[in-house]
Amino acid sequence: ALPISSPHTPNAHEAKQKRMQKCFATHPPPQPSRAADACDARNRQCVLPPQLLRVNGSGVSCGEHTLKSPDIHPGSLIPLRNLGRGAFGVVTLAMDPIGGNLLALKRLDAFQEQVRSQIKNELMLFMNVRHPNLLSCIHGFRDNGAVVMAFEYMDLGSLRSIVDTHGPVPEKYLKSAMRQVLQGLNHLHSHSIQHRDLKPANILAETGGRVIVADFGCARKGHELMNQVGTRWIQSPERLLAKSYGLSADVWSFGVSMIFCLTGQVPVPKDYWSSAHSQFIPIRIFLSLFLSLSLSL
Repeated sequence: ALPISSPHTPNAHEAKQKRMQKCFATHPPPQPSRAADACDARNRQCVLPPQLLRVNGSGVSCGEHTLKSPDIHPGSLIPLRNLGRGAFGVVTLAMDPIGGNLLALKRLDAFQEQVRSQIKNELMLFMNVRHPNLLSCIHGFRDNGAVVMAFEYMDLGSLRSIVDTHGPVPEKYLKSAMRQVLQGLNHLHSHSIQHRDLKPANILAETGGRVIVADFGCARKGHELMNQVGTRWIQSPERLLAKSYGLSADVWSFGVSMIFCLTGQVPVPKDYWSSAHSQFIPIRIFLSLFLSLSLSL
């Protein structure tokens, strides 16, 4: 006999739909935050010279330009909780009681040469490339030998965390999210910048449906690059084979990320992207029968 569900017990599918609707609800065209917009007018036309990164009490600078927002008051920031830890530092959620904003603070050790190079690279990108679907760095300052970069806070976290918590994302919600990712990625590519680590963990969402591309530590300007960086399972064949690669490598990573969000599974076998592999292997990707044949963005 089939079990009979109580009319007062929410169906699991309906409950999931409600959770996903919260994440990817229809929303008006996204606009940069007030603090980010204040920085934008000053920095939109910046062309930064490749000089050594400098840090000072009033902001973080690269060359003659300083990343500083009048709306952020570093001395009054209140740390709330840790959001995560990366290879070079920790990210903390903090509140600015004066401006009333929640911020994600990325703290990096400025004494490490590799970290200094990463900071300089990210600052140059944030000062020159701004878009509603790209993460905004609002402020930068020095604190006891570390460089702290203040980013807008995306309250729903990454698409990876959403999939891990709630399962695969239904197509009707993923369409809007992926369209926004493409808009941000297209803006990067219009400046000849490759992201090089586009994956679900680096795609962030906020309540209301806005989605952004984040983490530009691997990003570099150029159409033909060679060095190997980033997460291997999202890399294109030419990157895995240590050949030169261009902007299209990001598009491959986008496709792999989209399939992961749809299915909850890495769509390529591990032996394909293992370091021991020396040649391209054709990939068969099996999608659920419940997916439409054409996912139009």
